[in-house]
Amino acid sequence: MYRVKTKEEFELMKKEINQKVDSFTKDWDEFTRYVSPSYWRGMNTNFNPKKLKIDIERFEPATNKHLNIEEFRDEVMTDEEKDEWNTTQKYNL
Repeated sequence: MYRVKTKEEFELMKKEINQKVDSFTKDWDEFTRYVSPSYWRGMNTNFNPKKLKIDIERFEPATNKHLNIEEFRDEVMTDEEKDEWNTTQKYNL
């Protein structure tokens, strides 16, 4: 079932995703060395690792209170997880 991550788990996830951004940035830089100059102008807006990493640092983990918001549950939970969550709420488990 979907569960909220602890602060420590979330910080680890942020570290891992930042490493993936670094890896992708290296691959992107290598790839773009072979792109036709006619596309250079648009490449600056396609992928901005600096902005992405700033956004990642700003993100905070979801909390249990977010699970009370139906739109949130619809986004992050599978149908089975929502059924299980609704059952636990119905019987106060």
